[in-house]
Parts: sequence; C-alpha cells; structure tokens
Amino acid sequence: MQKEIGSNFDLNPNIMLNKGSVLHIGRYGIKGSDEVVLSTGRGAEGFVLDTIERRQPKIRKIALVPPFTCEVVIEPFVKRGYKIAAYPINPTLDIDENRFREILISSGAQVVLVHRYFGFDTFKGFEKIASEFVEQGVIFIEDRTQCLYSDFSGLPVDYTIGSLRKWAALPDGGFAVCREGVFEDKPANYDKELENKKLEASYLKYKYLYESKGEKKEFLKSFKEAEEILDAEEKYFRISQAGIEIQCSLNIEELKRKRRKNYEKLYENIRNHMNYRILTPQLKEKDVPLYLAILSEKRNELQIKMREQNIYAPIVWPKPSFMPQICKEAQEIYDTVLCFPIDQRYDEEDIERIAENLRKWG
Repeated sequence: MQKEIGSNFDLNPNIMLNKGSVLHIGRYGIKGSDEVVLSTGRGAEGFVLDTIERRQPKIRKIALVPPFTCEVVIEPFVKRGYKIAAYPINPTLDIDENRFREILISSGAQVVLVHRYFGFDTFKGFEKIASEFVEQGVIFIEDRTQCLYSDFSGLPVDYTIGSLRKWAALPDGGFAVCREGVFEDKPANYDKELENKKLEASYLKYKYLYESKGEKKEFLKSFKEAEEILDAEEKYFRISQAGIEIQCSLNIEELKRKRRKNYEKLYENIRNHMNYRILTPQLKEKDVPLYLAILSEKRNELQIKMREQNIYAPIVWPKPSFMPQICKEAQEIYDTVLCFPIDQRYDEEDIERIAENLRKWG
C-alpha cells in the first residue's frame, strides 16, 4: 500500500512523553501579563471576546476580520452579536496598509482580528496602524495559529490567541494571552471525552499506517466523532494533560527544520510549472510554513487526482457561510486554493512524490 500523505495526524501509542509537564505559552515567544491554555483556538477566541466585554461593557460590537479565513474564526463574533466587516488582502496574501486603514475607518470596527498566513509575515506596517488606532479605543487581536513557530516577532496587539492542534498530533490545545491585566474565570476542567476520542483516533491511524492493523474506516469514524464532540462544546475547557504532555514532548527545532526543508524542496520542484500559481512565497529565514498553497483553476479535479495517489491536499478553507462582502482577491483564493502538507511527518521521498504528481496532474 502506498504511504498516505496528509489528513489527520497519527500518534504512536508507545511514544515517550514528558509526564507532569507544565505548558507555558511564553516559550513560543508570545509574551503578556497573563495567559490561559484552553482546549481549542476557537475557545480561546471566545474567551478573549468575553474578557473584552467584561472589561468594556459598552464595547461597540463591530469587528474587522480577515477576508480569507475559516468559519470557526468568525463564528465567535457572530454568536456574540457582532456586525462583521472584512479587510482586503493582495493576491499574494499580503495586507495593504492603506486599504486596511480605509476599511477600518469606514466600518467603524472597535475590535480587529488579524492573522498572518501559512507561517509567513504577511502584514507589514501593522505597527503603524496599531499606533494610530489604539488611541481611538480600537482593540487588536492576533491569531498566531498559522505562524506559531515562525521566528518573526508577534504583532503589538491587546490579545494573542491560537491553536496548537494544527501542528502536531495533540488531542486538544488552544491559548490566549493578554497584554495587560489578568484573565478571570479560567476553566479548571478539561474535556475528557474529547481527549479520549482524539487519542483513540490518532492511535488507530498509527496502527493502520505502521502496523497494518485495523481498517481505515475505523480511525476515520473516530476522528469524525471527536470533531462532533468538539463542535458540541458549550463551555470553556482547559487543555488536557495528554495535550500538555504531547506538546511539551515535541522536538520543536526538528519540527521547524523539517517543515522548512520540505517546503523548500517542494517549492523548487514545482515553481516553474505554468498551470497553477504558487500562492505562498519563497521561504525566508524566519518562516516556518504550515502548508505550501497553490491556486489552480482545476483545483477540484486536481484534489481528486491527488487523493487517488493517497495524497490528501485540503482546501483551506471553504468560504464561511456568514462571511460579509470581501475583495476579489480573497474570492479568487477561496475558489482556487489547494494546500499541500509539508510537515514533520514527511521525508524527501514523500515530497518528491507530491511534486511528481503535481507536475503530472497540475
């Protein structure tokens, strides 16, 4: 059987973990006066929005959000009654300072959420924007999920949030950091059902891939059930002990090295192909990529061809159902983007297989 590339992370049930570990978000270069580590990134975002409303009960509920993002990023705002506007981006995912300023003024937004894409520094000039609007009571939040391990500095924001689960085989894990003050009502309990189901799914996938035990439908069913548990969460949970121990056991430097090496190899192998455009840029010294993304008019057909070769390239992301009006650049990305895994699970042979199929079918 040809090795699977992509989709959910598997986990070796015999992995040696750092038992009794304590997780501090500051170790990832994210500093603030207080932090809380929760079960999910969406939970962290909701927790921050509740904190903002507690601190400023008369907050004007208009939010400015990224135009190209996933539904769970916008959902916490919608649930809390915010009116949503989206800022524009350029065809290369970069944010144009002047266009951003214009929509921030015209929308009247008092809460702004930004994220930089796929591990790259796609928002130059933010410091100038923040200094202009902080005096007007605008609150800035950065979602660091996609650039968690990149070595460029965080943005000067009031709150930083993120998910740990996108980078490794964690059952759960999200965080929030505030620049000033302390967080109230931090959750004391974790979601044991979610922890157990995610671990079960990750172990089943490992045994299927590396020990030829079980059937694929078994781990797919468990992953689906885990997501249903997560989607049904109605209160805040802290990260599980398994989540802490797996995160603290990661070899971060090796994770960064392999992702950079794999990205560079795939980029160089497909950069001169004329039937699609590489959306993510050439790697710079401080970048640690999440995916390599392309734009293709044949995106759906290409995804099917890749799947037939056991290469699972996700569409990141489908356009959210309640996304407001967006720029044409973001719409084109929604319509044509396809992302390729370059993470620490894969070696040179795997990356060459992706490149060969991209050259063949792309």
